[in-house]
Amino acid sequence: MTTTEKIIPTTKPTHFPMPGFKARFYGICSALGKKKFGRVRFLTTISGLSWSGAKALIEDDRPPKRATAMRSMASELSQLFLLKNNIVTSPDEVERYLVSGAGPLDKHLHDFVDPESVTKWDISSISPSLNARVVLMIHKVANEMKIDVFPDLDKQQFELLNRKLTVYCDQYSDPHTMELDTEMIALFRSMIIVAHAKLQ
Repeated sequence: MTTTEKIIPTTKPTHFPMPGFKARFYGICSALGKKKFGRVRFLTTISGLSWSGAKALIEDDRPPKRATAMRSMASELSQLFLLKNNIVTSPDEVERYLVSGAGPLDKHLHDFVDPESVTKWDISSISPSLNARVVLMIHKVANEMKIDVFPDLDKQQFELLNRKLTVYCDQYSDPHTMELDTEMIALFRSMIIVAHAKLQ
């Protein structure tokens, strides 16, 4: 390795959990007919976590860090959606919804999630220069995908896409290597696909 080569750290998590886990999980509980009392116990049942571990997820508003707990939750909920709501959804789609609020499940659960309890993606405290770089990167990645951002996305979709990705980048990306980070580019691609399909 020469001295001019730069190593980009890859210590960021493979999942990008977004605020609102508690609201999304509670929305799922409502859709499944689970009463407010007993939801932590329900979470322990489907995840395999202890009472204190499940309670911490709700209090910290975050999904499980253990992949096995997340996979167990997603599999159990996928089966319950089919049994109780006649909704066909894969464990991957359930996991994606719990972590980021994106994907096909959002359409089914929109009416069950309390809008006041979900973070409104406030970017007022984030550097305007980072936001500007995110906007440029959205355009660049979308163009590579043959998507013209403004005609293909309405103003509201673009604004939400911009806010979500700005929060992601502020929390999980090194601003100096953001445009070179393959995980971040993949994230931009998937979020643009979701916005373009009007699923967010």
